[in-house]
Amino acid sequence: MRTTILLFVSVFMVIPCLARTITVDDDGPADYRTIQDAIDNSINGDIIEVQPGVYGGSIDFWGKAITVQSCIAEPAVIESSTFYAVCFQHGEGSQSVLRNLVIRGSGVAVYIDGCSPIVSNLTIVDNLLGIKACCGANPEVKNCIFWNNSLGDIQGCDPEYSYAEDYISYWNFDEQIGSTALDSADSNPGALRGAAWTTGQVRGGLHFDGIGDYVDLGSTSSLKPPLPVTISAWIRPEQVYHGCIVSLDDHSTRYYGVWLELNGSYLRAEFGDGGGPDAKNRRTKNGTTRFETGLWYHVAAVINGARGIDLYVDGMNDGGCYEGTGGNLIYSSGGHSSIGSRSGREFSFGGKIDEVAVFGRALSADEITHIYQAGLNGRRVMDPLFVDSENGDYRLKSEGGRWDFNKQSWVRDAVTSPCIDAGDPSDSVGCEPSPNGSRVNIGAYGGTAQASNSRPICTEYPTMDSNKDCKVDFVDFAELASQWLTCNLVPSSACGE
Repeated sequence: MRTTILLFVSVFMVIPCLARTITVDDDGPADYRTIQDAIDNSINGDIIEVQPGVYGGSIDFWGKAITVQSCIAEPAVIESSTFYAVCFQHGEGSQSVLRNLVIRGSGVAVYIDGCSPIVSNLTIVDNLLGIKACCGANPEVKNCIFWNNSLGDIQGCDPEYSYAEDYISYWNFDEQIGSTALDSADSNPGALRGAAWTTGQVRGGLHFDGIGDYVDLGSTSSLKPPLPVTISAWIRPEQVYHGCIVSLDDHSTRYYGVWLELNGSYLRAEFGDGGGPDAKNRRTKNGTTRFETGLWYHVAAVINGARGIDLYVDGMNDGGCYEGTGGNLIYSSGGHSSIGSRSGREFSFGGKIDEVAVFGRALSADEITHIYQAGLNGRRVMDPLFVDSENGDYRLKSEGGRWDFNKQSWVRDAVTSPCIDAGDPSDSVGCEPSPNGSRVNIGAYGGTAQASNSRPICTEYPTMDSNKDCKVDFVDFAELASQWLTCNLVPSSACGE
């Protein structure tokens, strides 16, 4: 009998506890009412599935190797009035997973202290700060959307396949009053030096007279970033000659910093090595599109290095050629950056400028196309295109179709979110309905049954498709009407009556 008992005990001791699926619902049948109660009563390997609802209070994983996720197509929402909404600070590793949730209205949405969890497919909106990683933390953060977090989106880590308002500065010129152009990143307001408020491509803009108007951005170090750098703006020239659009640093006597300008009728981006001014002290890329007066253009420059400068006009790569033999980018110690001129009142731009943004990274061609398309439709520089974020609907708009909660049916939008088919290509698309592009969406709906569909594929642009959206509609007609009977023949008498 003793032998039998000892054998039974030995076998019992080596059988591991089986992982469980634990349910959470704040107002319905479930194992627990709160996420934290579920975590406190979980064991390693458990999956905690959270039903739709808004869950208050902060959450701490307490070092457990568990997964916390929304359980069906409608993600749960976490809100917290404390320092953080979700915390990893007890040595969590890659077996600690947080995914498919919306975190909003909190201090720090996700706080990671010295550990390495996986954070995936979150929609992190309207917090003070998105993610803060510190003290040697090395998390895997991917497939997330960061939006409208007032103190910034990301600190201390480098999310992959994610969407963030990660510009250094963004001036939309929508205030239309006063003598200061506000920076949406709250770091680099500009002092108006003659430039006047006016209508822009997207709501308000600024008008520059071409003989000295500019916006002084000061000598702040944040506008002297290392390469790569991307500069984006909408412009409506009234005169085409040497006029600077954006200048990062002052190069009146030497070529310092980075600048984007019209050189005659063509776009040009340059950076200097601190010498000169001479061609041997700068690197330059000249575009190919001939600009005309009285028309709005979206322009962008992605500057990676000496032979890595890409110019874009209206969302299309502008090609071009290089010149100059300068060395590495160098900034001055006290030179001011500016919009509408370089070196104070020199090389003044004549016309309107709107939606100026500076990024401390190289934007992709798709991102620049999205910014262009957003401007055409009166939207901000970086917009994930939520269905109705003000009322808590964080689904993604899509021309291919998306779920309408109110109608309980699939509908189509006039635009497609850049967050669709933008996730980690090695991740499964999960329950995403077809067409899904065989690539998971980013944000809380990614991989779920309510993930928005892929954008229809354009096989060939129609002949009259002026804005390259693969369809001819009233936008194209308006462009045609605005140019009706325009004639640029020389001599002008050749135009006839």
